[in-house]
Amino acid sequence: MVLHDLGTDPTLPRANVSCPRCGHPEAVFFQSSSRRAEAKMTLFYVCASKGCGHRWTG
Repeated sequence: MVLHDLGTDPTLPRANVSCPRCGHPEAVFFQSSSRRAEAKMTLFYVCASKGCGHRWTG
C-alpha cells in the first residue's frame, strides 16, 4: 500500500486533527516503533483528504 492511500483506508483509526498542508479536519494515524529498546513509539498521521495525503508525526 502506498502511503498516499493510507488516508482513505477505512480500517485505520481516525483523529480530528487538521492537516498542516491543506487544513482538512481529519487524519488517519498509526504507530511505529524502532527495534532499539530505548527508542520511543512514534505516532504517524496521514491526511484523510483524497487529494492531499500529507503525512506528519505527532
